[in-house]
Amino acid sequence: MPVVEYKMNLDQETGALIIPRWIIDRGHWPNKADHTYVGWVKPESEREYYVPDSLTELSKSDLVNRVLGMHAVEPITDPDTDEILSDSAVTTLVELSYDNIVAKNS
Repeated sequence: MPVVEYKMNLDQETGALIIPRWIIDRGHWPNKADHTYVGWVKPESEREYYVPDSLTELSKSDLVNRVLGMHAVEPITDPDTDEILSDSAVTTLVELSYDNIVAKNS
């Protein structure tokens, strides 16, 4: 289950939104439409704590499709030129991001 889609948790004492404590590498590819993020969770065989079964595990192609859907609504731009990226460029960017998340946390 390492790469997952998650939402923030609500701190009951302060009412603030907080990152779930079981998300290790967090905050990637925020989706404004459904308030979800992409992060990393240790595989079940490597942890001794609870992680909700309701999390959505993302394969590389799942992440690409998620971000292309976001790109269709709010185009992703090149930070250097402000030009809208092509679907092909977004796909390459997301695939590299996925590989980096996995490599960093494996």
